[in-house]
Amino acid sequence: MYKRVIFLVLLSLTLAHIAYALPTTVTFTANNFTNHMGNPAPTDPVTGSITYDTLGDWSTGNPVLSVNLDINGYNYTASNVNAGINGSDILIGGTLSGITGISWATDDFWLIYTNNTPDSFFYSVSGTADVWSSNVFSQFSVQEGAAPVPEPGTMMLLGAGFLGLAVLGKRRKNV
Repeated sequence: MYKRVIFLVLLSLTLAHIAYALPTTVTFTANNFTNHMGNPAPTDPVTGSITYDTLGDWSTGNPVLSVNLDINGYNYTASNVNAGINGSDILIGGTLSGITGISWATDDFWLIYTNNTPDSFFYSVSGTADVWSSNVFSQFSVQEGAAPVPEPGTMMLLGAGFLGLAVLGKRRKNV
């Protein structure tokens, strides 16, 4: 019986894992957009919010959890937006050119901030050969989520430990 309990505890250890998520929400309004050709921006101001997982793999970009952003009628979704880091800059952008660039004549954008301070916002829209930029933000905030909470794998491990203690206690009582 004792060997069976040890086996179950070891099996629980191998199956259990800890996974954390720490959501960070960036809310912004960028305005006074310009471009090198002097054309008026199709959307000015641009207002949105993006929530991403801070604890993700920064080498490939962090998974974006939710997006509330519409530029010139194009509604961005979590599947076509990503976040990453470049030095001390946090980059959030469309995935067409990766998060370190922007493609002209496409629906793409790029938001850069450092130490919770906005740097710049760039965007392009499909059908135009322009990129508009702004470093004027009338509103900008970064809200980090609550402390990480263990996922169910941790609870399974804790439950297996209590089960093992209960079985050992019962076994000692019967001896």
